[in-house]
Amino acid sequence: MEQEPSQEGDKPGEEAREHYQCVAERMSRCSTPCSNRGKTPPAGFGLDWEDGALDLDLEWPGDEDMTESEQEDARRMVAQLSDSGVRLLAIDNDLTLISIHTGGSWSGSASELAAQARPIFKIVIEEAIARGIYVAIVTFSSQPELISEMLTHFLDPSVDTSDIVVHGGLNDVTSGIDGQEVQSAHEVRSRYQGTGKQEHIACSVEELEKRHNTRIEPCDVLMIDDDVKNLEEAKRRGIRCALFDPMQPLGMLELVRSCLHASGTNQTSCCVEGSSQAGDKSTA
Repeated sequence: MEQEPSQEGDKPGEEAREHYQCVAERMSRCSTPCSNRGKTPPAGFGLDWEDGALDLDLEWPGDEDMTESEQEDARRMVAQLSDSGVRLLAIDNDLTLISIHTGGSWSGSASELAAQARPIFKIVIEEAIARGIYVAIVTFSSQPELISEMLTHFLDPSVDTSDIVVHGGLNDVTSGIDGQEVQSAHEVRSRYQGTGKQEHIACSVEELEKRHNTRIEPCDVLMIDDDVKNLEEAKRRGIRCALFDPMQPLGMLELVRSCLHASGTNQTSCCVEGSSQAGDKSTA
């Protein structure tokens, strides 16, 4: 018998919260100065946040422009999503949509944050919207409003970013519209119950169902995240999943294709084999 969802909504769980906070602390030295200005660096890093990542001379994988061939390959992958019945893309933020981990404490502008977003997701999100696939950003970051604004700088001006739903929050889910705490309705939560980011996804699904007078089942959702724990929980609930490796962004294309191929006979398949290292060091 399935566990009855709680009236308060399922929380990420203590393990998920600790993991997010641990990764944020470890990765914060790789953020731009904007995300850490005025803060004390973690012990042993020996960095001045005013200099920040500029001193590290970091070149993050996936930050470089994509070739025309790579862009076309990404568009073909999105076309395959549509053909395979994917109706909602649920995308993680830190270390996935963007190449850094903000820890939910970005103090720079939305346009500065947009400069950290990965080119591959510009192609994927814009193509998904053009094909009628809904897009949600689901993150443990406590700055969903900032992420919503960031999307307006990141995506082409012709894209209506108001239809991209954003939900964040580590302890309680908050809306990217007004930053207010939200909870999914009992009926939706019963379909998407669980820990991890299940309540984030449930809130996104509920908002989209109301806007578009539709129904989105777990098997209609593809979740892309760099934390295998979030994906394994989603998989148990019937969501299709693909592990994102922050060090190999373009590898996502083949992982998604493998996931879609496997889901031809099993809608709950989850492609998390791509890199165990990614799941060990990232969540958002």
